[in-house]
Formats: sequence, structure tokens, C-alpha cells
Amino acid sequence: MSVSFFVSGLPISQGSMRAWVVGGKAFTVHAKSEKLAIWRNQIADAVRGKTIPDSWLLGAAIQIDIKFILPRPKTLPRKIVYPVKRPDLDKLIRAVFDALSKKVYQDDSQIVKLTARKSYGITPGVSITVKEMDDDSNA
Repeated sequence: MSVSFFVSGLPISQGSMRAWVVGGKAFTVHAKSEKLAIWRNQIADAVRGKTIPDSWLLGAAIQIDIKFILPRPKTLPRKIVYPVKRPDLDKLIRAVFDALSKKVYQDDSQIVKLTARKSYGITPGVSITVKEMDDDSNA
């Protein structure tokens, strides 16, 4: 079984943290905390109503395919095909993993196979497919 869905919107990366100390107590927050929270909520909302196998929430090994679609800058020369600038792919993935944790799988450590890419497109967003690993998937 697989679960697929698309979330439209500008993908937000999760990475840099800001830290400070007040009265001897340390505080940290994501640099884009408000936008990041909205983006992760959009992803979580998109999976609501989908049938998620119990085995995924109980720790089964899963694989995930993620395609980020970014808006093409108007001034970018046509010869540039791939988005090789920020946001970083690994930080985009991190936001998706955290958004799906406890909703599609128990913990992102269950992800044993990952395919991810970013490309330019007309409708920005992310396309996500999750499925359980099986004997045919271990190649």
C-alpha cells in the first residue's frame, strides 16, 4: 500500500537555529519559525483523511519519495534547468520528515529508503509518496 499527496505552496526549509541565553537559561528557535510552522501544518493537514496502515505507526520500515517544485525566478536564464541554489534539499526534507512524524510514521528513523529532488514548476509545492518496504524494494 502507498499513500500519495501533493501540498501546494512555497516549500520552506528547516535548518538554521537561533540561540540565546536569558537569565542563565538557553532558548533556541528555528530562524524561520513562523513560516516553517505554517508549512509543516500544511503538510500535516494534507495527510489527514488518508488511510495510514497501523504498521507504519508501529515502526515498520518505509520508503518515501519527495519532489519539491520551486517557482522559477523570472530572471533565471533558460539554460539553467535545475534549482542549484537555496533552499538546500536536505533542509527541505527535514521539514517534511518532522511534519509527517506521528501522523504517517512513528519516527523518521523508520525511513530506510529515500528519493528526493527539487525542480522548477508552475505550481510550487511538494509531492510525497510513502510506502512500506517489501522484499521487492530492497534493491
